[in-house]
Amino acid sequence: MCLDETVVGNGRSRESRCLHRDDTDSQPIVRPFRAGEIDPDELQAMMAVHARELITEMEEDYQNPAAAWLETLLARRAAGRLARRHSGRLVREILVALAEVPDFPPARYLWNAAHPDVPLHCFLRMRREPVFRILKIVHQSDIIELWVEHGDAGRGRATHRMFRLKRDDRWRLRVEVADIKNPTATGFHNKPVG
Repeated sequence: MCLDETVVGNGRSRESRCLHRDDTDSQPIVRPFRAGEIDPDELQAMMAVHARELITEMEEDYQNPAAAWLETLLARRAAGRLARRHSGRLVREILVALAEVPDFPPARYLWNAAHPDVPLHCFLRMRREPVFRILKIVHQSDIIELWVEHGDAGRGRATHRMFRLKRDDRWRLRVEVADIKNPTATGFHNKPVG
């Protein structure tokens, strides 16, 4: 964790906490660019695709404001419960670790989870397809077990996955084991936290 001092309106400094500065380098969109795997034009094209997806969702929200409002309420409720039970910082660290999982479809929505100015509820998708719901977090000493569902919004049609996360030598959460095939045997409950 890094500590930054920010100056608030009255001139006094306030201490704010953020995730590791290096975590922003692990973003799936920016990481290949910083590693020299893609050039600036390809980075710009990837950012443009992401921006078009966001604009399409904003247009859908404009066309159906009631559904967008309900989605926001459900996501805020779920994020609030997660933050109260496990702390917002831990939930954000979990989302950052999930963003690094290869071939995990929701990672494309989690790439900026390290940014504290983006509210936690923005990363949860309760009814809008593709859904991303955190069903359960179990924090045991140095291991965190996480159950999520993602994909199809239809009842019982979403993909359930379990992840085991552990802190590395730099004290950052990393996915150690992904996709335990029988989540029901490990205490999986098909009810979102929110």
